[in-house]
Amino acid sequence: MSPRLPQTFNAAAMPPQKRERLENLLDQIDTAAAARKSFDEAGQFKALKVWLDNPQEATQKLSNHDKERLSTFEQVFSGIPADRLQHYIDEFADICHSQNGGADTFARLNALSREQKITGMAYAAQQGNQHVDASQNETHWNTMSKLYNTVLSEYPNILTTKEDIAGAQKIAGTLRHLHPLMQAAWPHKTTQEKNAMMKRLFTETCPDENADHLHMATLNSNFAAAAFSSNVKVDTMYAGDQLEKLPPALGVFLYIHEYQHRRQRQLVQQLEDDKLQKGSAAYYQARLFKANQDGGYLQPMVAANQLETLAKTNDYMDQPVERQANDAASLTCALAGTGGDKIWAVADKAQRGLSTLSQPAAKLAQKGRALKKAFGF
Repeated sequence: MSPRLPQTFNAAAMPPQKRERLENLLDQIDTAAAARKSFDEAGQFKALKVWLDNPQEATQKLSNHDKERLSTFEQVFSGIPADRLQHYIDEFADICHSQNGGADTFARLNALSREQKITGMAYAAQQGNQHVDASQNETHWNTMSKLYNTVLSEYPNILTTKEDIAGAQKIAGTLRHLHPLMQAAWPHKTTQEKNAMMKRLFTETCPDENADHLHMATLNSNFAAAAFSSNVKVDTMYAGDQLEKLPPALGVFLYIHEYQHRRQRQLVQQLEDDKLQKGSAAYYQARLFKANQDGGYLQPMVAANQLETLAKTNDYMDQPVERQANDAASLTCALAGTGGDKIWAVADKAQRGLSTLSQPAAKLAQKGRALKKAFGF
């Protein structure tokens, strides 16, 4: 029996007061995301300057935890084709030029080799949080999390449009027939071969989404089984070695999750190009995604340690772009009958439980670090 389709967001049927409330919440989210982006960029700029002054010393001072995270960020940048990496370099140029003395700092970065640029940008991205006020950083995080919880509780269907259901049905229609074959072949395939298999699935089922342009890369990391680039022009999806340890159905689920991030970024691009009807379901969804992606993304991987990363996992999974990607992947797998949605439901519950349990200890650790800093230890 086919699963019941979720209720879609009907923006046209909203009463004026409800619409006004939504627009007010989205304005608040925009403002909070912009403030957080400015705050984060100041931290990344400071981190970049530290690295440029003495790259070897800056890296050697990192904890083993941070060194592993830095390696993950380096692999993310390294996996991007050379012509597309320039888009990230341009983003770092914008960050630098918004800061005092930033033009000289960017000139120093831009004079380096491709490999050195990658390490410098990775260090800035991973260590930026360590160069800002911790309490202000926590305030920014909590503000975004509370606003997301408010809009998603008051407008619970905003993450599902008719287009989202159609997108899930497109992939599910082909996956339903291919999954038995993929499941049998999956354990014998390398990560690169899995990438090729999944790209073919996306390309053949979503020809109108320019899936040919999607670049698939590998990632050797303990922290990410799969990921997608934050820039639609970079258009790079990553599959980690962790996929080798996961059941095939869960591996396929994660690929679809990441592909949904691609769709989110394409929707935001339509918003920026003024191609969405103002007041439509897609318009409101795109506004929410844009703020979440640009300044409002809650990334636990930049937390100070593994405990605090775990404590922030619930907020990470509850932010709009992550919740919607999981919802879309779950619906796709349910429609295709792969079982990936059921495995994910169990994994999701376990992760949330661990996150909740770790939060008291993480708060104590944060207080301890604040006291050490206050007394100069």
